[in-house]
Amino acid sequence: MIKKILFSILIIGLVIGAYAYFFMYHKSHPDYENLEVEMSIGAQELFHQCKNEGRAVEYTGKTLEIFGIPQELESYDSLMTLIFVYDQGMFGAEGVRVTFLPKFNEKLSDIELNTEMRIKAFCTGYNDSDVVLEKASFIQ
Repeated sequence: MIKKILFSILIIGLVIGAYAYFFMYHKSHPDYENLEVEMSIGAQELFHQCKNEGRAVEYTGKTLEIFGIPQELESYDSLMTLIFVYDQGMFGAEGVRVTFLPKFNEKLSDIELNTEMRIKAFCTGYNDSDVVLEKASFIQ
């Protein structure tokens, strides 16, 4: 009797494990470059709405088209981040930080800062100093 119960638990565990492996671990990721834009907003307006009005929840988890004038470009390993600076905080520049898909690194290294640009990116939230956008691409 105990052997049947243990065998049943083992079979159920294997079925759950197989389900998790095939349908969760191997879940396909969205093609961020081709996602449809859900909202269009200026980078400065986005920052002020998240910082002063606490409206970050409205934008988190959405694909945004933002436009504005970036002031800084940072590079860490294979990631490049474009920064729209709108305030100076205790730890440096605050604003909108946009991390690009690696395929845009070459184009980013050739851009001219302090010129208007349009970007499409996935918003992951506001961290009390920056609005964080990831998986960004340029809008043609």
